[in-house]
Amino acid sequence: MKKSLLFMMTLGAMIMVSCSKNNVPAASPEINLNIKISGPGAETKAAKKSWATGDKLNIWFDENGNQNTPDLIITFDGTQWKAGSLRAGCTPPASGHLLALYEGFNDVSSAHYNYSYYSSRDWFTPKRAKEKPNYEDSYCRPLVFYAFGISCTYSANTLTFAISTSDWKFQTKFKVLIKTHPSMDKEADYYNLQVINTASSTYPDCDGAWLVYPSYYMIVGTGSSNYKGWTAGVQEADGIAFYYTSFKVDSSSDIKFRIKEYGVSTVKAYTATGKTIDASSNKGCVGIQLDYGNFGDE
Repeated sequence: MKKSLLFMMTLGAMIMVSCSKNNVPAASPEINLNIKISGPGAETKAAKKSWATGDKLNIWFDENGNQNTPDLIITFDGTQWKAGSLRAGCTPPASGHLLALYEGFNDVSSAHYNYSYYSSRDWFTPKRAKEKPNYEDSYCRPLVFYAFGISCTYSANTLTFAISTSDWKFQTKFKVLIKTHPSMDKEADYYNLQVINTASSTYPDCDGAWLVYPSYYMIVGTGSSNYKGWTAGVQEADGIAFYYTSFKVDSSSDIKFRIKEYGVSTVKAYTATGKTIDASSNKGCVGIQLDYGNFGDE
């Protein structure tokens, strides 16, 4: 069964959600899925319009200890979710809980992350930008959201669980999309973006790694990056996106956006006025689109 729901949007657009239920065997091992996965909800203004072909959810079963790979990865084929292979040595609990995590690269391998185990936590650190802006660490961090403490059962090679709209929590709550422009002809990690609330001289929160905490209910945390509003770009279909952990500003404050390109000394800037942004809750990811053509030399 598959039915479409409202899921996510950039600022001012409708949000679409996919809900799929299926019982699909993977090639190896023979594990079936009996699952229902809903999106984070129609009330949010966010960065992802719908589940897309190739989207992956990383699954960890609680109390399995530290692992540099998920216990199971399920992939959306455009119609339904399909299971990959279980991690070697992993057996799903007959009755227990799991953590499901989406990250925008759809690949937790070394191609996008450096993995480490530190302070009883699994650290997945995305690659850094080509340069440090003003000596600040800046990471290419994608959209990240997750659901934890999800009840699951495993019997007769069938894994059963359901994720509802209210289960999803967001790590990256604010997205700035710089729409595709001929002048931005480099890879996404060549660009750093700084966001400033000019009235208060404050910045959105920006983090580096996302962390998996092995515990009774496995949860997700964040590693620090910098405190000056700098983050590096990630390539998406309609432009280069910059994600932040949170940001809140009312219409009485101007918001300044500054782009630093690797190897270019000039900073380009654009100031938006009259914007109200509240990306401080876990309800979704608030998005704003900007045209690079409106940026000028600072």
